[in-house]
Parts: sequence; structure tokens; C-alpha cells
Amino acid sequence: MKGKNLLMAGCLSALLLIAALPGFQATAAAAGEQCYLVTIEDPSSSGGLPKETRASQQVAHFLIDPVEYRVPPNSCITWINQSKKVKVRIKFEEGMRCKGATTKRTGFKTGPGKCLLTRFLSHGAASSLVFTREGTYDYVVEEQGAGSQSRGKLAAKIIIVKK
Repeated sequence: MKGKNLLMAGCLSALLLIAALPGFQATAAAAGEQCYLVTIEDPSSSGGLPKETRASQQVAHFLIDPVEYRVPPNSCITWINQSKKVKVRIKFEEGMRCKGATTKRTGFKTGPGKCLLTRFLSHGAASSLVFTREGTYDYVVEEQGAGSQSRGKLAAKIIIVKK
């Protein structure tokens, strides 16, 4: 049983490593839909991020890469927590607007104040949305503090533009 768990952990780690490579894009099952990866990672593992990106994100105990995505409609955005130090959640304050512009919401729910958010994601956990409408969708990534409270947070955005 222990060997089986180690094998599964090794396979998952290999997949995460491949997915984290710069420029990685996977074609989704639906026609015309592409997936883009947003990673949340520890500052110590961010050597590959541009210096200005690292500097702009030093308020929290994690980094978001990329902080802004410009993608065409029907794009899947997947957020994955690669931080071994913090649990984080993705939160869209304009939840109803975002909910109306997305489909295939995996790991998102409507929270207090009608925001769209995930649970706190531990290392290796992921959530995703498919954006169908053009627009700018601002969100924050919040670090879990004591209990279910958030501690540090960073702002980011998804911009959906015509092809």
C-alpha cells in the first residue's frame, strides 16, 4: 500500500513539473477550448520569475505566476497551489458577474456576499473555470490564516479578449 502511494505521488509530481513549464498549454476536450495554468508557489522557488514580478508580490508568503493572463473566449484557467508552506483560495469579489461569464466551474462555489471562491487549497490542489465572455475579471489569492480566516492576499486578473 505504501509503495502504491509513493508511485502515485511520483506520477503526480511529474505531471505537475511538466505543467509548470513556461508556455505549457494543453488542449482541452471541448472543441476550441484551451487551458492555461496559473501557479501559486513559494517565493523561494520563484527564481524563474521576472525580478519585477517577485518585487510586486512580496507582501504575501506566496507568488502568483502569471499575475495577469490575456486569453481568448472559451479558455480554461486552472489554478494550482504548488506552495508547500501555505494554503490559498481564489476569490472573485464580483462573483455573480464572473459566474455569468464562466462554465465548467471546478472547485468554485458562491460564497458570502455572492463572491465566487474556492476552498483553501493545500499543496497540489487545483480549481478551474472556463471563461466564455470577453471582459476583465479581477480576483485575489488569499493565504489561510487561523481557522478559515485569510491572512495575506495578492490581486491578479484574467482578461478575455477576441482572438
